[in-house]
Amino acid sequence: MLRGLYLSGGALAQQSQALDVVSANLANLNTNGFKADRARSAPFSDVLLGRVNESREGIIGRYHRTSAITDTEYINWQQGTLEATGNPLDLALRGPGFFVVEHTEDAVAYTRDGSFTVNASRELVTAEGRRVLDTNNQPIVVPQGSAIGIDSAGQLTVDNLPVATLQRVNFTDLQELEKLGQSLFRDTGTAGPVPTAGNTSVEQGFLERSNVSALGAIAELTTILRSFEASQKVVTMLDETLRQAAADLGRVGG
Repeated sequence: MLRGLYLSGGALAQQSQALDVVSANLANLNTNGFKADRARSAPFSDVLLGRVNESREGIIGRYHRTSAITDTEYINWQQGTLEATGNPLDLALRGPGFFVVEHTEDAVAYTRDGSFTVNASRELVTAEGRRVLDTNNQPIVVPQGSAIGIDSAGQLTVDNLPVATLQRVNFTDLQELEKLGQSLFRDTGTAGPVPTAGNTSVEQGFLERSNVSALGAIAELTTILRSFEASQKVVTMLDETLRQAAADLGRVGG
């Protein structure tokens, strides 16, 4: 009975974690370039066996004594819908890859949120004020002009005069990227950035929306809540049974 109580409690914790992931996805339904998180669960024995075979060390899952655990969280890299805005500085990538932006003085970060603007120094920046970098890893200064053009290869022109080319990269292992907030990512050191291939184009006047499906997330949320409710009932029932057993034992002892 105690084992059943422990397993049900573990299931509640696991479902609570899944609920956190889905809730965070729903909160970013309207965040440009947002990529949904997913939680993967597996039987404890399978994960343990996998870790032993791979000679990996460290804690296995977050609730590692239960029969099923949340092994990893990963990012869904599926492209979001491209929405026309008509703003010449709104850019979207059609295909895999990221824009490169300044993170710190010594480090860069990557984003698919192309809601760019120009700051007081005429530098092209993200909505958060991070400078967008060109193919020489330098900030892009946009001169005054009447017409800003950006072609599918990322070349920026003002009044038909070339200014710079936006740097775009892809990665050999996307799962090695780490989120920095909602739409910003950093290379943990092993993701392996490479220039984007010809199957990725820059779309001027468009923004990539979040890849969270509202209907899918709500359906997932409903399933988790039902499972949570069922586990909660089991815990309540087992707790009541234990309480009754303890009371009966007390009467026999008296």
